[in-house]
Amino acid sequence: MVHFALCGHGTYGSSLKESLQMLLPAVESVSVIDFDKTMDATDLTTAVLKVIKDNENTPLLFICDMVGGAPFKVCAMQSLDYNNVRVIAGTNLASLLEVYFQRENDIDDVVQTMIQTSKESIDYYPKK
Repeated sequence: MVHFALCGHGTYGSSLKESLQMLLPAVESVSVIDFDKTMDATDLTTAVLKVIKDNENTPLLFICDMVGGAPFKVCAMQSLDYNNVRVIAGTNLASLLEVYFQRENDIDDVVQTMIQTSKESIDYYPKK
């Protein structure tokens, strides 16, 4: 089963997990790393490595808020040393809900589904 680690600036991870908990009867196999203003890159790296160590025998997907930010960069750099770790950024709640029920699938399939669902769930109103 793929373990999700929600990681981003401020309370991105906690807020995303809280939203999941509002929509689902139970949320499991989800970690949170909130990169708050009291932390530096070393603190963030320590937190990321802890989640990796806690899930060393499990497929692990870091879901970060945005490409290029410190959470994404740290997760991406650390993922290079682990075959079980993937990192994705720029997704949304709709895509997380979609893949939450596919956690038994191969991690790379989960990533591809998340990318596709994120693209498909963006829209705007009013349409002119």
